[in-house]
Amino acid sequence: MSWTAQKGIVIFVILLFIAQGLATHGWGGTCTPRTSICSLRGSTVQLNCSFKYPATRNSNVKTLWFAKWPIYYHTKDLSSDPEYYGRQNSYCEKNKNWCSLTISQLRESDAKIYSFRFITNDDKYTVLPGIDLQVTAVHIEVITVEANDYYTDARLSCHTTCSPPAPWTLCLKKNGQRVGNCAPSETTKQITIRLKPGEYVNCAVKEYPLGISPFLYALKVPMVSPSDPVEVLEGHPLNLTCRTDTPTSYRWFKKTRNSDRKEYLSEGPQLVFSAIHSSDSAEYFCRVKNELGEKTSESFEVDVKYAPKFFHLWASPSNVIDEGQPVTLNCRSNANPTASYTLYKDNRPVYKKPEGLFRFNSIRPQDAGSFYCTAHNQYGVVNSSTVVIDVRYGPRLPEVSSRPSDEISVGSLVTLTCSSDANPSASYTWYKDQEESPISTAAVYNISDYQAQHDGEYRCKALNIKGWRNATLRLHAKASPLKATLVGGITAGVLLVLLLATVLLLRSFYYYYFWKKLASKAQPNANANHGGDPPDELVYSAVAFNKNAPIYSNVANAARHPDEDQDDAVEYATVKCSSHASG
Repeated sequence: MSWTAQKGIVIFVILLFIAQGLATHGWGGTCTPRTSICSLRGSTVQLNCSFKYPATRNSNVKTLWFAKWPIYYHTKDLSSDPEYYGRQNSYCEKNKNWCSLTISQLRESDAKIYSFRFITNDDKYTVLPGIDLQVTAVHIEVITVEANDYYTDARLSCHTTCSPPAPWTLCLKKNGQRVGNCAPSETTKQITIRLKPGEYVNCAVKEYPLGISPFLYALKVPMVSPSDPVEVLEGHPLNLTCRTDTPTSYRWFKKTRNSDRKEYLSEGPQLVFSAIHSSDSAEYFCRVKNELGEKTSESFEVDVKYAPKFFHLWASPSNVIDEGQPVTLNCRSNANPTASYTLYKDNRPVYKKPEGLFRFNSIRPQDAGSFYCTAHNQYGVVNSSTVVIDVRYGPRLPEVSSRPSDEISVGSLVTLTCSSDANPSASYTWYKDQEESPISTAAVYNISDYQAQHDGEYRCKALNIKGWRNATLRLHAKASPLKATLVGGITAGVLLVLLLATVLLLRSFYYYYFWKKLASKAQPNANANHGGDPPDELVYSAVAFNKNAPIYSNVANAARHPDEDQDDAVEYATVKCSSHASG
């Protein structure tokens, strides 16, 4: 036997002994109408007890009600219990030895055993066994339910929890009107009913208007509404409210954009964002549920607006590119609404495009530089990182020069310079004439003591990883001062000879013309004197010269002097003169 059972037996025996002892002295009492009462939640109940004590004793009587088992030192007068404040009232007619307890606005927590005690100057007595109070509610039970967007079919029944069942008649009502026949509470009766969204049903006690069950509503489709209907800005608060006309339970879900995945968030009629973030942009919906089914709202899209952020600029395929190849600058940022982009080169705007793609179909060296982008919308602007574009190309045609550039003197310093535009920078090699071995690998080549053997063609080769180009120049030293004087004298001699030859030719022409004219005048006299034919032509029979006049007898090639420069030598004629004239 358990300890609880043993304890109960002991208490029962003690109480029985006390009751018998008191009965022998004329003490007693009873409660009516019975030891068990079932009342409806929210109703009012009255408990009555009578008592008696020996008539021979004239004592003052004190009464009290308590809601515990009759253990003297644990009893508590209900009039001083705050749980019953304003809801209980006790009344006694001592001359009739009768008392009552009234409890209003019954709660389910009021379901207890209530006992009565009266106390005199001589003794005290508790009326046993007390009254067992049950507090019940009218319940409506859903057996089956089928719901869609237009109506709900439900199979329902009404009942209470009284044991034994209370003698009440229960009725099913739709929108406050009775449906079908009412039935005793001890009879289980099921009724099938069709409800439109927003209609309700409940059970009621026919004999007691306040004995009604909670209402069951056929759910309407809920609606989600925001606290700010204009726009949602990042960092600002936002509350979403699930609106429905019927009491129900609420659950919130999030549906990510471009995805069918639904994420459960929370319960309650509101979804609260104290400071909304850009990642909260999604579709939200609520789902309401009660005993007659559940309904889901339309999705409400939350579009969080914010300034550009997470900005980046990069070059594709690379920021180091060969001349003539295509390259694309990509500007990307996270922004809502979508940002517009402006490309800057060396801190100056060069392009403005909404999509953020800047293409060079065939990049040129002049396109190289330092680039960055700005992304902007109506909520702000942000700058990207900087990207340096480097365009590689082969050497352009080299520029070659010498110093001095006009007259090079033997023994002087001659500097040859070679330069070419190239990226990466070119290296330089100097070659002379057709030689394959370089004479220098520097851009500047110096000849400190220029000699005749340095004359010739010099070639500069500019080279980098993208190619090479050549350029040439020719060097030639001017003549020495002695040689220049010799050449000047020879030139003057030649001019003198040419002058003398010109004079002789003019003189010969003069004599020829004069004697021919003289002969033509003397011809008639000759014909008359001799009487013969005139001569065919004029004949010079003799020419006499002065003994002292030089005579140019012949002209011959002069021999070269062995010390003279073969390239610059001038040939002189040799003239022989005789002191005697020949016939």
